[in-house]
Amino acid sequence: MKKIAIFGAGRSTHYLFSYLNRLIADGHALTVKVYDNSEDNLNYQLHDLPHISSHPIDVGSALAVQHAIMGCDIAVSMLPPALHMNVARFCIEHGKHLATASYVSPEMQALHHEALINGLVFINELGLDPGIDHLSAMQTLDRLRAQGAEILGFESFCGGLICEDSVRDNPWKYKFTWNPRNVVLAGQAGMAVYRHHGHLKCIPYNTLFSRYDTYDIPGYGLFEAYANRDSLGYERAYRLEGVPTLYRGTLRKAGFCDAWQTLVRLGMTDNQTQLKIPGLTGLGFLEIFLPDSGSSPAERLRNLTGASDSSIEAIRWLGLMDPTPLPLCEGSPADILQALLQQRWAMQPGDRDLVAMLHEFRYRLDGKEKTLRSWMTVEGKDQRKTAMSRTVGLPLAMGVRLLAEDRIKGKGVMIPVEAQWYEPILGWLEEEGIRFGEAEMD
Repeated sequence: MKKIAIFGAGRSTHYLFSYLNRLIADGHALTVKVYDNSEDNLNYQLHDLPHISSHPIDVGSALAVQHAIMGCDIAVSMLPPALHMNVARFCIEHGKHLATASYVSPEMQALHHEALINGLVFINELGLDPGIDHLSAMQTLDRLRAQGAEILGFESFCGGLICEDSVRDNPWKYKFTWNPRNVVLAGQAGMAVYRHHGHLKCIPYNTLFSRYDTYDIPGYGLFEAYANRDSLGYERAYRLEGVPTLYRGTLRKAGFCDAWQTLVRLGMTDNQTQLKIPGLTGLGFLEIFLPDSGSSPAERLRNLTGASDSSIEAIRWLGLMDPTPLPLCEGSPADILQALLQQRWAMQPGDRDLVAMLHEFRYRLDGKEKTLRSWMTVEGKDQRKTAMSRTVGLPLAMGVRLLAEDRIKGKGVMIPVEAQWYEPILGWLEEEGIRFGEAEMD
């Protein structure tokens, strides 16, 4: 009987819990306990999952977390990334495996040797992006290599979006389906770095959203893709050292990037300056960033930023040209903008989210250069059974299943780029209706 302790019951956890609940119902020898600060979260996510027990605790308390870890074989952290290390250090101390869906931080990587010598698996980046992107990319790359192909380029893009029928009157074609803070501050952690046709490219934050490519995903129309983080950080893991093109990015629906770039140029995404303006309105917030003159706000916005008509209308739709009070009147510009967006981009009853992923592989085989494109789209059912929860939670749950069944060779801090991860998990995802389409491109 393998004992699993899961920390966190937030919005991306429902399918993680429901998959493990099904395994137990089908006779797998597992016990699952879920720990969270919020009893409401636990009740919401677990109310129809009878084989999983809920445990309200202070997940910020080292003593409470340690006690829970001592009683498990595998710990799963769905906490904010800043709290993963508390879980990880107790896993080292008490000899427990660890699974997360988050990027490997330098602090997590520093635990590799200790995990290795203690015979522990610390699997990270096993969610959507990162996660399904690694699994699907490596399966295709390994397949092409087995055929004798020389890899010339790899591009990968993913987005947490919203179904078209949920945003018909919304020019952004976007609503929050995951952490709003990460959306508002996207790109501010450092320059985006990638390689394109043999040339190193670096894009600073102030121009990030003005440099995007467009792609068509069958059945879903045009998407914009902008660069995300340091793409070159994965060239060794993907065995793509020296490949001419290596580019990872984020997907948005067409029209989003230019409008968001306008907000960046204005300074509304700044997270340093502190403002306190009682009674602040949408128009008043916009005026803070515009030069004074006799022309209209829209005209001054156009002159200052070069915004297109469609971008101006998207900003108008947010209420930034209306004398309507804002929900937040103090904090950084990013804080104030986020509070407004959480009103305007909130999912409503009946809304369904959308996850889209796209890979493009360029390779040479039998003397001919070819391009293969693969894509995945997943639609949510409601605000609990979201596509984001499904695509984050299922691969993580399946990774926990592999750990519980002792099917993983090798120890230490790792990400799922080997066949021992991608073969079973992609197969199980297909059983759940999550699969990739594929086509050779002209």
